[in-house]
Amino acid sequence: MGLMPTVEALGYDHFGLVRSPAVRRAACVLALLLAACEHAKTPSGTNSVAPDSIVAAESSAAPVAPRWLGALGPALFVPSDSAGQAFAILSDTLASIDDLSDTIGVRLFGRNGAAQPARLAQVKPSDSTECPSWRVVSPASAAPWSAGFAGDAVTVLPLDSLNAMSHADSSRLATALIRLASVLHDDASGAGDSRFVGLPFSVRTAWSFALADGHQVVVATLQRQINQEASPLEEHTLLIAERDARPGAADDSWTTTYSERSRGDEETIQTRELLAAVKLGSQPPLLVLSRDYGDRVDYSLLERVAGGWRVRWSGSGQSC
Repeated sequence: MGLMPTVEALGYDHFGLVRSPAVRRAACVLALLLAACEHAKTPSGTNSVAPDSIVAAESSAAPVAPRWLGALGPALFVPSDSAGQAFAILSDTLASIDDLSDTIGVRLFGRNGAAQPARLAQVKPSDSTECPSWRVVSPASAAPWSAGFAGDAVTVLPLDSLNAMSHADSSRLATALIRLASVLHDDASGAGDSRFVGLPFSVRTAWSFALADGHQVVVATLQRQINQEASPLEEHTLLIAERDARPGAADDSWTTTYSERSRGDEETIQTRELLAAVKLGSQPPLLVLSRDYGDRVDYSLLERVAGGWRVRWSGSGQSC
């Protein structure tokens, strides 16, 4: 815009008074032009996200406020690292762990569809800063399980593992999952220069189950990595896909209905694991997921809705 005009050139005398109405009008116009120029020089704010810190979720389902379903009971129970013991993940209807009874009847579910009634007794920790755990007091020797609920209406859906399939079926499914993961939107920031683009995927886990309407669902986790010596990086993808498995279906190919993706160093990157698929009566199924961040584990319930899946509830293993 050039140098600022002098006081005299703008039509003012040496006391700051305008000499004439015409000059006043001209001065106003010039002031507006100067303000517009300064506004043009001010950069607009932008939001950016580092591609390697993004957790992207893709689903056609609308978001929902996280909330627990009361029919599941007061908490989610998961096995601890110690045999015969469990941790309670509180629902959002409880204020603290003290609101749970010292003993509680539950059903323990396995990924294979097994459901066994059990009774848990609270074990007070010697260190007051630690969370209490629950000991399985009956049955004396519980079969392997991955999730437990106190609600009487909860039933479990049996899961089929990729590893249990025939070689031909597992290879075909793995190929389909890798194809779906490779065409996912790269990340939520829209950056197209990810260091992971073009690297091969490997299927870590895949579990499938059937729905009452004849559709088949697969929940898979995939991984790709950058093996740089100083700080190896990994990318983990959670993928839920469905296909119409009814005989004579017009299109029985797999379609992505939900996905999440995270990137980071191998020590702290979020890893996800499917613990169980459950139902409440005739309601749509729920998926029980664990989310391991290295220093803590969180848990989520995903529910099936029209057009895909969405997170229904999330809770932390540190709720004491």
